[in-house]
Amino acid sequence: MGKLAPFEPVLSGKALAFMLSVNKRQQRRISDLLFSLADYPYQPGDYESKDDAGRSIQHLRIADLMISYWPDDSCRELWITEIDHV
Repeated sequence: MGKLAPFEPVLSGKALAFMLSVNKRQQRRISDLLFSLADYPYQPGDYESKDDAGRSIQHLRIADLMISYWPDDSCRELWITEIDHV
């Protein structure tokens, strides 16, 4: 049996708007964090909520950021729904 493809981070419009609002150095830092998170897409966040579709959204605080995400196993994507400063 072959090795599964890694998860890819996918940004929502809201998360993308946040990324575009910060400087290049911060963008690189956040990008690195998102790819690291995609390596472990099922790690629990600091707390969980449900979206309108009933999906479990994990909310993880990393340094001065709150990253909200959910893994889509069928297409090996980690959906980043929101990124914000805390």
